[in-house]
Amino acid sequence: MTSSTLLITGASDSTGRHLIAAASEKGLRCMPVAQHAGHKADGAAENLVADLLDPAALERVIMSALAGYEIGVSVNPEFVRSDEIKIPYGMPVLLESTIGDYREHALIGTLGWMLRGEN
Repeated sequence: MTSSTLLITGASDSTGRHLIAAASEKGLRCMPVAQHAGHKADGAAENLVADLLDPAALERVIMSALAGYEIGVSVNPEFVRSDEIKIPYGMPVLLESTIGDYREHALIGTLGWMLRGEN
C-alpha cells in the first residue's frame, strides 16, 4: 500500500465516484473536496469542504491532506502588526537578479517538509 493522497474535486458526481473507487483499489488515500458541506463521496477516507478559488481554504485542504487530519488556524489579532503586508507578492526576475539562479519548489512539497520539521 502506498502513502499517496489524492485530493479529488467533483467527487460526489459519477466521474468522481468512479475515480475514488479505482484509486482506492490501488491503495491510494482519497480526500474529496467539495465547495459545500453535505456533498458526501462514497468510499473516501474523509470529505473536506473548501472553495478552491479561496487560496487560504485551498492551503488548509492541502495541509489537511499532508497531516492526515483537519488543521485549524486561528490568528490572535494582538500579534498582527498594523503595517503587516496584506498580500505578499514579488517579481521572480528581481529575485533572480539579486540572488542568482534558484530552484523553485512545489507548494505541496514545501508544506510537506515544513510539516515534518525537515530542513
